[in-house]
Amino acid sequence: MASRRISAYTVVFYGQIIGTAMLLVIVLLIGLPLPSAGDLALGSGAGIFGAVGLLFFYRALSTSKMSAAAPVTAVMAAAIPVVFGFALEGMPQIVQIIGMGLAFAAIALIAREGGGRTTAFSELRLPLLAGFGFGMYLVLIARASGDSALWPIVAGRFTSITIVGVIGWRLGKLPRPNRAELRLIAASGVFDTLGNTLYGLSAQVGRDAVAAVLSSLYPAATVTWAWVLLKERLRKHQLLGVAFALAAVVLIAL
Repeated sequence: MASRRISAYTVVFYGQIIGTAMLLVIVLLIGLPLPSAGDLALGSGAGIFGAVGLLFFYRALSTSKMSAAAPVTAVMAAAIPVVFGFALEGMPQIVQIIGMGLAFAAIALIAREGGGRTTAFSELRLPLLAGFGFGMYLVLIARASGDSALWPIVAGRFTSITIVGVIGWRLGKLPRPNRAELRLIAASGVFDTLGNTLYGLSAQVGRDAVAAVLSSLYPAATVTWAWVLLKERLRKHQLLGVAFALAAVVLIAL
């Protein structure tokens, strides 16, 4: 909603500043010890991939069909941690594999807008690059483990803010938001940071692949809130995707 009114660079830049400030206060109040330099480096690397993923994603949405860009990005973002998980942690149980398969199908169904139009392969390059960036972010954040799991996320956010800020400033796409826009940006920054923080914590107590796939079911929440708040109607295939998502959550959690 905020990016409909002002530059996406502004939304991401200010939103991440507000969300990171909130996270930093929480970390300091909890009194988490500083992590190792290696974990901070992993967090910073994750921030680079996250920033690149965001920039490719917004570029994809502006130049490609959204009905193709959104599911391709989400599936790619989920696939990267799954591949790493299989390589490092071994194969999960068959029921979890079925759940992951349903999750990928749910992602595509929920995000697809319909229309029956085909998409040229050239239009998938940016979504694939965006999904790769998001997927690598999930992998690196999951690897930055330990008792101070939130500090690498803070490090990643500072890196991401710097990259987005510099690129947005060089391109002249960082206009200052007004008060109404800033309220929306602040809300998006808080929820975005909360989502990334919960992912970072969940990856410490279970399989990286499971946490990544469940996190990639975010289109279900987006479609549902658009239905509730914006009165957008759900298409039949999106309702089927929501059902697939719920089934996937159950199977993956077993």
